[in-house]
Amino acid sequence: MNDSRPILAIETSEKKCGVCLYFSDEKYFESNINLKNSHSEKIFSSIEYVLKSACFDIKEVKEIAVSIGPGSFTGLRIGLSAAKGIAMGSNLPIVPVPTFEAISLQVTKYFKNNTKIIIAERVNSDEAYFSKIRISKDLIKTILPLEVIKIDNLKNKIENEAIITNITSLENQFVNNIFINLGAPESYYIAKWCKLYGKDFKTDDYDFLEPNYLKNFLVRK
Repeated sequence: MNDSRPILAIETSEKKCGVCLYFSDEKYFESNINLKNSHSEKIFSSIEYVLKSACFDIKEVKEIAVSIGPGSFTGLRIGLSAAKGIAMGSNLPIVPVPTFEAISLQVTKYFKNNTKIIIAERVNSDEAYFSKIRISKDLIKTILPLEVIKIDNLKNKIENEAIITNITSLENQFVNNIFINLGAPESYYIAKWCKLYGKDFKTDDYDFLEPNYLKNFLVRK
C-alpha cells in the first residue's frame, strides 16, 4: 500500500458540511461550509474544490473516511451516501469514523493527558447523545459508552469533567466545569482519526454500512 496517498474525509453530522483531503498534519486541503441544510447541495462541490486545489484525482485517493454518527439523521445519511457513491465509482474502501471520538481527538490539544471529558449533543428538546471519554495525546478511551439520555438526567452523569456540548443551557447548571461549544468535529479530525485508528475499520463491503443513528427515526406531524 502506498501510504503517501491522501485520505478524503467527509463530515456532515451536524450543520457544517466539511471535506478534507489529508496527506499529513502539515499538508491538507479543507473546505468547511457552515450553512444549515446545505449538505446535499454543497458536498460534491466541496469535494471537487479540495481535489482541484490539490491538483489530485479521486482515483489517487487511498480511502474515504466519513463521520458515521451520532448526529443529524439527514446529514449523516447524505455524507455516507456521498462516500458510498464515490467509493463504488472509484473502487475505494470506506472507513466509518465515530463522530464523538473525532471530537475527542480535536479537543486533546486543550487538555492535559488522561483528562476525562463529557460529550453531550442535543438529540431533540429533551434528549441528548452522551459519552464519557478519557483523552491523551492521540489516544482516546471510552469510559461510559455512547447512549441517549434525558437532558435532565445529565446532572447525574457529570462530575468534574470538561463538557463538550452544543447544549448552551447546561452552562448555567455546571458553573465549575470547563465548557467548549462544539457541535461537530472538523473534517481534518475525521481524517486524523482515520489515520490513527482506521486500519481495523476499513471496509470494501459497504453496501449495508449505515450511520450510527443510535435512536430510531420518527416522522412527526
